[in-house]
Amino acid sequence: MRQWGRKRLYALAAAVAVTMAGGWAAAVSSAKTVILDVDGAKRTIRVWNTPSVAELLRQQGVAFSLQDIVAPVPGTRIEGSLQVVVIHGKRVRLQDGAGQEQEKVTHMPTVGMALKEWGISLKGNDSVSPSLTASISPGELIRITRRDQKVVVNEEKIPFQTERQSTDQLDQGTEKVLSPGVEGLQRVTTTIFYENGKEVDRKVERTVVTPPSDRVVAVGTRPRPVMLASRGMESFTGGTALTVVATAYSGGGITATGHVPQRGTVAVDPSVISLGTPLFIPGYGQGVADDVGGAVRGNRVDLYFPTEAEAQAFGRRILTVYIGR
Repeated sequence: MRQWGRKRLYALAAAVAVTMAGGWAAAVSSAKTVILDVDGAKRTIRVWNTPSVAELLRQQGVAFSLQDIVAPVPGTRIEGSLQVVVIHGKRVRLQDGAGQEQEKVTHMPTVGMALKEWGISLKGNDSVSPSLTASISPGELIRITRRDQKVVVNEEKIPFQTERQSTDQLDQGTEKVLSPGVEGLQRVTTTIFYENGKEVDRKVERTVVTPPSDRVVAVGTRPRPVMLASRGMESFTGGTALTVVATAYSGGGITATGHVPQRGTVAVDPSVISLGTPLFIPGYGQGVADDVGGAVRGNRVDLYFPTEAEAQAFGRRILTVYIGR
């Protein structure tokens, strides 16, 4: 009886072993190979009785949310060999030009790829910081500087200059316009540079379309002739005639008798001609002894002219002065 029981036990054990071996073989044959790629880090794993991608990620401790990319989708059944890719979204801040800062999610490794993912393009002289090839870190600020320029073209007049030419063909104090002068024309091109909608610089270029023509004025240098006066001499008939050296002066001030000098004012030596005496000087006209001078001594008179030019034109002369009674 004991021998029979032992034999049965061995037989049962053998049967169990065979059953277990078969189950193990079946289990081994049902294992599936999965390549798991999480944010670029790959590993190969074997799984048993794992129904879906979501369960696989749970078993492997890989968390994901709606902002992440999971391929194939979490509900996909695991049948045969499979590659599962998980790309976690990174939240970053974006400042695009003058716009308000906004929060964005990207699944791309670099700034340039993220902008492409968001459908944002750079134009002309636009720039971005960090650079397009820079890696992205969560929470990072990506700043886009928008650059633009505007060209404005205007036309402006160029004022003419006045050229003054001396000539002895005209009397002193006389001017004659030889050429009236013509304004020129220039094209002004202004390029205005903007960054994020604000002006930061401008460049101005001027191109002469029509050059100006100078105004030319002739200025007289010829001394004015002194008008010789003769009328009124009859009033001095019977008076005293005196040969004198006559000079001329001009300017302001007050005469020795307290008057403002004017044409007809004559400076004399009071010891020869008394102040207040009426005089007649050929080539000058009537005058009054109304002033004295430091250089006026003896038979000498100094005749007043309103302008320096007239005084210089008169110069120094020897003539006869008629003294009224």
